[in-house]
Amino acid sequence: MSRYVACAILSGFGCRESTDRPEVSDASSARLPDRPMTLVTTPIAPGETGGFRIVGGLPSTDVTIVRGAVGAQTCPPPLNGACFDVGGAKLVGRAATDADGALLLEIAMPSTIKVGKDLAFQALTMDAGGVAYVSNVVEKTIVDPLVYEAAPATNVLVLLLDDVGVDRFALYGASHPATTPVIDSLAADGVLFTNAWALPWCGPSRAALQTGRYGRRTGYGENSDTLQGSVELDPNLITLAELVEHSPFTTYATSYVGKWHLAAFGSASSTLSPIVQGWDWWAGAMGNLERWEGPNPGGGSVGYYNWQKVDTNGVVSVSNIYATTDSVDEALGRVAVMSEPWMMQVSFNAAHAPYNLPPANLHTNAALTDYSPLPDKHRAIVEAADTEIGRLLAGIAVDVLDRTTIFVLGDNGSPRLVLKGEEPDWREAKGTLMDGGVRVPLIVSGPLVGTPGSTSTALAHVVDVFPTVADIVGVDTATLRGALDPATPVELDGFSLLPILEDPARSTDRTTLYAEEFAPGGAGPFWTDLRTIRNDKHKLIVDANCGSEQFFEYLPGAHDEGDDLLLGGPLTPDQQDALDTMRAELATLVGGLTYDAATWPDSMASNACGGDTGDTGDTGTPADTGDTAVPAP
Repeated sequence: MSRYVACAILSGFGCRESTDRPEVSDASSARLPDRPMTLVTTPIAPGETGGFRIVGGLPSTDVTIVRGAVGAQTCPPPLNGACFDVGGAKLVGRAATDADGALLLEIAMPSTIKVGKDLAFQALTMDAGGVAYVSNVVEKTIVDPLVYEAAPATNVLVLLLDDVGVDRFALYGASHPATTPVIDSLAADGVLFTNAWALPWCGPSRAALQTGRYGRRTGYGENSDTLQGSVELDPNLITLAELVEHSPFTTYATSYVGKWHLAAFGSASSTLSPIVQGWDWWAGAMGNLERWEGPNPGGGSVGYYNWQKVDTNGVVSVSNIYATTDSVDEALGRVAVMSEPWMMQVSFNAAHAPYNLPPANLHTNAALTDYSPLPDKHRAIVEAADTEIGRLLAGIAVDVLDRTTIFVLGDNGSPRLVLKGEEPDWREAKGTLMDGGVRVPLIVSGPLVGTPGSTSTALAHVVDVFPTVADIVGVDTATLRGALDPATPVELDGFSLLPILEDPARSTDRTTLYAEEFAPGGAGPFWTDLRTIRNDKHKLIVDANCGSEQFFEYLPGAHDEGDDLLLGGPLTPDQQDALDTMRAELATLVGGLTYDAATWPDSMASNACGGDTGDTGDTGTPADTGDTAVPAP
């Protein structure tokens, strides 16, 4: 059945133009702690109970909810022109907010209300000084009771792997896969996406995952440094945590565990960045585990057994617990105390460098030593993550797990150093726009999967997680509003995967995949500007600054894009038509990506036209990986 949900996220006034508005305090446009009041409603039908939820109100104050006809603007004082009206504002309900400014209110709709009638709802509260605060306006079409159903209270668990491409999974036909029985079992219960992309670097993919938007909108075209500078994801952008906060059906608890990589120790939000971005709780690492950063620098060789951990209060300490194990410990601790429904993201540092040996009980390669080749150690780190994911899932009650939708995905391809000498296309790796750099594992499992064990060849992208979660929790993304202009809808780049979860033979409205790499971060101009687009048959890579192109054709049964057709002689007429089409599509797509984040204070760019290799500098010897200083137990 269709779900009819309406909600909006607006700053300040959520109404149409009016010349007579009540005074609004500056607090109504501030982000934290006095966020703008946001009103959300559940589906409303004649003779049924309609639910209202408001967040961001004044603590412990009365809130009035009114309704009126869509389009009219003749509200009486104190609402004046700040609401819609039917010849006089109609009081729907009144209740007091809690200490956090949140309100849940249910009212009975009259049975005489007409199906199809358009109404608008708005909430009003006033502070002790008589200053009025108004919410956004929610426009609703009254529906027949038989044509909607409430969304289930589904938990959401996002498991993000670091520097792990499809080349590490037998599920994707890898010639030298890691041992991953737990992730394999999730695929057996879920949907495996064979054509999923992320971005070629950790930070940009994380920003895209959190916001459902490409880097040209958020400024993340490259990695930011968590040690130096002040770069962070703009706090005004809507994140996954803030998205679920506006579910019209229920209140979600949220927790973030593991690597963040979207703020610097010197940025405005610093170690509290995940909290500022809407997550209720967090614990983990600000970035990678390769060096000491920020306060409390610790000592000894840094790595998975000696790393800086940040708690939910932003306090930095040194942890000697294997980082992957620590992440699962924290995740299990949160599941034990969070009320359902909840959303949790666990972002593993695994299998990013340094390539420290995992604890022996987490992998099956008994012959592994500090001097083993990097590919062997990388596989063991992936297997250790798989083992710990198994411990996490085993620690969640079966009935809770039955109510949980699980996403497993990678943030970019595997680094070329861990593929050298094994994979035939190891040159196509992290840090490149070749498939080896952007094609990632994506598996979704849980109660919304219609046919467990399915495979989908539909084009999918990391930005699709955001609208998929929105569908799961019942938020209409069309009502989300931009950070800089409250009157402008948020431009999302993702498409919900829910139709594919329900029926893997279906697809979404997505016809192309896009990835990019640009520097410096922010709005430009860019010294490095690389872009790629693909459809079901062809792929185009463009270096916009150096004026070069690469053009590929996906052949049946091939595991990647193959060879550059522009180096193989004249194109066929069909190939030339395809190239011209992709050039036009790429230009249109990039031209429509509007930057709307805060200024990006970045000085990490390079003006070289050569492609980045994605190498970490490690050669596989303990001397430059730090492996011997922190041996596995």
